[in-house]
Amino acid sequence: MSPNWGSHQAIIAVITTPIILNIIEKSKKGAAIDSALGYKDAIQKYYASKLLEDSTFKLNGEYDISSIGELTNDLEEYQIAFSGTTPSGGYATIENGKLTSGCVQINEYAVRFNDGKVSETTKGTCGPVIVEEYPQVEDANPGVICGSGSEEDYNNSSVCYIYSVEDLVAFSNMVNSGKTFENKTVMVMNNLDIKDDKSYIDPSATNFGDINGNSSTETIKEELTNESSKGFPTVGNNTNRFLGTLEGNAKKINNIYINTTENYKGLIGYNGGTIRGIILDNMYVKGNTYLGLVAGQNNGTITDVQATGSIYGTRNIGLLSGNVDAGSVKGIAKGNIESTGGGAAYIGGLAGYQTNGTDVKGVYQGGTIKCVSTAIDCEKSIGQGGGSSTQTVISAASATVNGTATTGTNISSETGYTVSDEGIKNIAVYEKIFDTFIGGNEGDEYYYDYNEDGDIQLYTTTIKPLTITMEGSGTENDPYIINNYKQFKEASYNQSAYYRLNTDIDFENKNPIILSSTAHPFTGNFDGGNHAISNLMIEGYRETGLFGKNQGTIHGLHIENISIKGENYVGLIGYNTGTIYGIWVDGNVKGRYYVGLLIGYNTGSATNVQVTGNIKGMQYIGLLVGYTDSGIIKGIAKGDVEQSNAGIATTGGLAGYVANNNVAELYGVYQGGTIKCQYEPDCNKSFGWAYNYKIKATAAASAKVRGVATTSTSLTSTTGYTYSDTDLQTSQTPYTAVGLSFDNTQPYYYAIESNGVNLKSN
Repeated sequence: MSPNWGSHQAIIAVITTPIILNIIEKSKKGAAIDSALGYKDAIQKYYASKLLEDSTFKLNGEYDISSIGELTNDLEEYQIAFSGTTPSGGYATIENGKLTSGCVQINEYAVRFNDGKVSETTKGTCGPVIVEEYPQVEDANPGVICGSGSEEDYNNSSVCYIYSVEDLVAFSNMVNSGKTFENKTVMVMNNLDIKDDKSYIDPSATNFGDINGNSSTETIKEELTNESSKGFPTVGNNTNRFLGTLEGNAKKINNIYINTTENYKGLIGYNGGTIRGIILDNMYVKGNTYLGLVAGQNNGTITDVQATGSIYGTRNIGLLSGNVDAGSVKGIAKGNIESTGGGAAYIGGLAGYQTNGTDVKGVYQGGTIKCVSTAIDCEKSIGQGGGSSTQTVISAASATVNGTATTGTNISSETGYTVSDEGIKNIAVYEKIFDTFIGGNEGDEYYYDYNEDGDIQLYTTTIKPLTITMEGSGTENDPYIINNYKQFKEASYNQSAYYRLNTDIDFENKNPIILSSTAHPFTGNFDGGNHAISNLMIEGYRETGLFGKNQGTIHGLHIENISIKGENYVGLIGYNTGTIYGIWVDGNVKGRYYVGLLIGYNTGSATNVQVTGNIKGMQYIGLLVGYTDSGIIKGIAKGDVEQSNAGIATTGGLAGYVANNNVAELYGVYQGGTIKCQYEPDCNKSFGWAYNYKIKATAAASAKVRGVATTSTSLTSTTGYTYSDTDLQTSQTPYTAVGLSFDNTQPYYYAIESNGVNLKSN
């Protein structure tokens, strides 16, 4: 009988196919591990090569791995040269150029590292690094906040602690029973989410009773989240007032829900003490009058707070505080208000009503405010401020009041100073009002900074220290060396140090930074090393610019594609009393008064400078400087100038105003552009207004003022000596006539190139 070879072959195939597939799988898995190890080695080689170029180079911290194998985070981006299979994602912890832990995605395999070695390889994706915003809380005695025992020790405790939602409810119960916490501090120790089980020790506990007042005892979580009931019991009211200090430690409390028809509602019903350092997210408050997310009424101090949410009621409503009857309020708010009260409703994004002598400072980041048609005192930021009350408020352009996006230019008004929705994310806006990372931290531990999403958030120095990690000591002989975006940001921490830029910095897709402000003027020395800063957008209030206020020395810096918006004293350097030289600027600037592409207002010096771009303003407008009161300015400018005020323009291609005090000097060349003014007097080709004996200018024949190509043969006229465009591109004469140097042995000099005359450096 002949053997059945077909049957045997089928049996062999059944046996061998899984073996072959297993071999293939092992081979692919091994190749993925080899590629991941090769990528790890490539990072070390990249680090070593960078050290050869720059001994100060650092590669430390947490990084994402991009789809093309780049190491990236919010501050840095490094392209890793790699010959194997390129990683398509993952994350890594790098210590001195070594991948110590993380996950590298190679094709369909996730190769995980621990302690520098491959610890696991599985099919699937690495996935993102997840940092829990609301991790599981720990609390030895939930529902007991004062003392270390299982029973409250209120009388013997100067500091009490909130670790869990149970503790938050206990705090409310204590204040509502008459304990004022006067001369005591209540510390919030963890982020808490009312809807998240991890914020409770036991979300099913029923020992807190009928918290929400619906005549039924449910679990503590159900009591607080049941939207058909009252929800969270506000801490105190106008009878039982909080008189202590609530120290938030920049912790978040999320999803507080309050649904009543009562007065004095918010986290705190009636504050007679101090509330600071707390972040309230996604809060809902419904009541009658005196309603706020932070406090229904404030008679104490509210400072360094953030609140987002919605409020529904009748009168005296503000996201930070409904009524400010005494003291002060300072914070950031975002959200919606809907009022059903007519007459004097007193509704505002930050505060509803201020009595005489109170102070409100803050930023309304956006939302909608709705009032009935008969209501008055319904405003974007503050419903109404009493006669001697003070306001310093900024609001987002998109925020609406009864459907209208009202705007304002007065920071001390109920509407406040309006900035664009892009600008509302700009640190320069907040620096005017708050302690930010600019200048480091002052006094208390709270400050505002960008979070991982690029939004402004409250932080503490205990959790996020403001530490300079740059090489160097910040002295003249040993300056701080700036090698990347992160270190450029660190340069804003200390305004009195010496810095040297060691690389170009591109701000595209990065958070905007300013290096100084009115509160923190730059007094040190910034050596740009002839490197470029590009694609930077700055929006603020006054003294707005990369250097809002300069009292030091800035030199050797290229600025490319910068955009600056502000009110007064606006420019690359908003207000200059220091020394500037060897600066190139290309960009756009918009303001109201004292507007310049280089300097808004000057009493210092700026020499060997070149600016190109466009500026807009109302008065005192010029490409080199808006207004110069003393000192010397010498350089060239090219671009368009637009003046919008129906009054005296004081606008020119080089300068808006050169003061007549015998000490202000300006010498320059206007290479061309158009100057548009709404009003003719003091709108000229070179200088809006200037005194002959302290100015010299030449200007392009093609440059137009109000549509007319004006000409002059006087160097000391406001038009300037007119030269042809060809002369300005090919001849030294128009430049040497005003004292500009073509001596190429100097650190900075002017030279004729194929595209015209430009500032150069050695």
